[in-house]
Amino acid sequence: MTALSITAGNVVLVSGPTETGTAGASVTAGEVVFKNSSGELVLADADDTSLDEVYGIALHAAGDGQPLTVAKSGANITIGATLTAGLAYYLGSAAAGTIVPYADLGTDDRVIYLGSAISVTVLAFRPFDTTVILA
Repeated sequence: MTALSITAGNVVLVSGPTETGTAGASVTAGEVVFKNSSGELVLADADDTSLDEVYGIALHAAGDGQPLTVAKSGANITIGATLTAGLAYYLGSAAAGTIVPYADLGTDDRVIYLGSAISVTVLAFRPFDTTVILA
């Protein structure tokens, strides 16, 4: 699976909602997170059965126990990678927190839509768990 190659220093909120929580592990800007049962923000993974829902995309780096601000659903984010305008992007599974195009999802992955590219740099973040698992 080929995840987007994100340059963390180029991840910027264009518009939309954000929220600050506490990182439950090391997180880098541009990585996808979910809130675990302890209320901490940890990396999301398309083959993690404990994933309730995608919570946001990290807007900066944070270590375990540090504050972490994330873009929430409805945000537009300069994601720090080259996108294909109009293409849909999904949560990856080869490495936790990654973003991939549909063609790069793997067997047994949950299909979790993250959003669509509205330009070659901006992702319209509108996460949705389709509840489909690829066979």
